[in-house]
Amino acid sequence: MRLGRFKPILDISREARKSGYVGVIVSDVTQAVGKSPIDLHELFSSGLNGVAISGHKLGALPGIGAVLLAGSKYGVCFPFRSLIEGGLQQQGYRSGTENLAGIVSLGAVCGELSECAAQERKAVGVLRETLWTILRREIPPVVRLTPEAANSLSNTLMIRIPGCRGDDLVVSLDLLGVAISRGSACNSGKQQSSHVLKAMGVADEEAKEVIRLSLDWDATQENIELAASKIAGAVRQMRAVFSGAKAA
Repeated sequence: MRLGRFKPILDISREARKSGYVGVIVSDVTQAVGKSPIDLHELFSSGLNGVAISGHKLGALPGIGAVLLAGSKYGVCFPFRSLIEGGLQQQGYRSGTENLAGIVSLGAVCGELSECAAQERKAVGVLRETLWTILRREIPPVVRLTPEAANSLSNTLMIRIPGCRGDDLVVSLDLLGVAISRGSACNSGKQQSSHVLKAMGVADEEAKEVIRLSLDWDATQENIELAASKIAGAVRQMRAVFSGAKAA
């Protein structure tokens, strides 16, 4: 299984090892688990020492996560120090009473993903493209920033809607029962333009018109069409107000 979306990580890790780097390399794959196929053997063979995941992103209880370590059979074995010392729980890596409920929930979710993740990714990807098709038709011009399906996670769509401020649209749609964002949750309190958008060549003024739409696994054709209709209506209204203000 080739990991197209992980190729930069594979390349960086391989080049680091070729150059003689023997330090630890751990990749946070939280955003990819369940949303993209992951081959741990390929990742570890590239020189990674471990990967980290966060359970709440998968549907497990908040407060649980895991670090999967490569081990000595992959050539580079790094002696990780304990995160919390004092007890011998979790093989001495982290002392303290284990979060049993969280561990069980993470195990259950991972088991479920191993059985149906590929099917769910495909279904959500189809709905994401449906959403994009409707918005492109109903509110031109609209610019797609998310790469095509082969090079992006299947459940997110980032777009720029000229003539419509993203922060205003977030508030307007919230009142209509549609949850959107201007970017990732961890940057929700920031007002400045995203450094990622800047790296993509999006100007500061254009970045103010960017929104991100995320589809959950229980998304349906019906609620996608309803959401698209509400988004299109809000955009038309905001553009009309903005055009009137400029004319005045």
